[in-house]
Amino acid sequence: DKDGYQSGVKEIRIFVDDELKKTCTSSPCVSSKAYAAKAYTYRAELEDNAGNIKITETNSFTVDPPPLLLLTASPASVPADGATASTITASTSDVVGGVTLSFTSSRTDNFLSTSCTTGSDGKCSVIVRSSTVGVSTITGSATGYDSGTIAVSFITPPECSQDSQCDDNQVCQGGKCTKAFTLLVIPLGLSESDMDKILSYTEEELHLFADLSPLRETASEKKNIRVHYVNPNICGPDTSCNVFNINACFSEINTCATNSGMIGVSNKLVGVLGPSMGGGVCGIAFIGGFSSINWISEIWCTRSVVHELGHQFDLFHILCRGDEAVPCAGVNAADCWSSNTWWRDVMSYCFHGVYGPLAYNHMKQNYLNPFIA
Repeated sequence: DKDGYQSGVKEIRIFVDDELKKTCTSSPCVSSKAYAAKAYTYRAELEDNAGNIKITETNSFTVDPPPLLLLTASPASVPADGATASTITASTSDVVGGVTLSFTSSRTDNFLSTSCTTGSDGKCSVIVRSSTVGVSTITGSATGYDSGTIAVSFITPPECSQDSQCDDNQVCQGGKCTKAFTLLVIPLGLSESDMDKILSYTEEELHLFADLSPLRETASEKKNIRVHYVNPNICGPDTSCNVFNINACFSEINTCATNSGMIGVSNKLVGVLGPSMGGGVCGIAFIGGFSSINWISEIWCTRSVVHELGHQFDLFHILCRGDEAVPCAGVNAADCWSSNTWWRDVMSYCFHGVYGPLAYNHMKQNYLNPFIA
């Protein structure tokens, strides 16, 4: 009540949280400042020319925080290849539509658009890409809102995402091209209409080979094995290969492999022929040979490729059924007397499911170690 002071107003002082914020020599006295979001107390003092002071009661006010912009990135880690994008989605904490947001990056990243307008759900998105490896801080801003930030990691792009992006003797593993044991499957006397049968037969056999051989020691899910299939049209539908003309078989396999242009990258060749050409024989391979012959049959020729590949790795037969040719010889001779494996050795005619310990070690040390990682 300044009118109660006879000597006139000398000074009016305004305090906020006991801190002097404004001094006036006349009324009204107004203090206008920006305050951070929290609760405050305030009071005023009135002094007249006679030195009388009147202090008002203490009151309070609260400054509410502005609504927030909340940012997310999906995915939060992307290859820095200039093509793969991360989607930055901004949400208004008060779920208001029609808010225009602008976006900036802490680096020179690529935005498809640097602004967006929220929909009725209070959200909108922009796309960001980069060719520079590192972490980028993306900031979203809008009038009346506290800015939001999100980090996006742009990582070194993978060398590959599929085998076809690697050399023919490599597999794509964990984004990197890795040296692989490479097999070339050669179809003889078969046509493109037989491809389903060829794939069904050989893929099952070669998966089994990878699981039984030292390649199973690789950390790679693909066992570091690469398989190429020659188009039957390259080899042609006609063949003189049969069980009574083995030399013709191996000659045609090598010719077809050469014509395919893949012989130089292959570690071994696997010939596949129709069942009618086998005359009861499942497969043939020479000890240490580059090629093998396998007759497709759903009846008895299971694990033929696994067996014949063993011969291509220098392995001899293991005696089990009793009619194996030249058993218990060469590098794996002692496997015949391995009490744990002889009766289920794939190098016997019992065709169960294991390479003997000597055979396994020989394959690993002399052929497959370079592909085991």
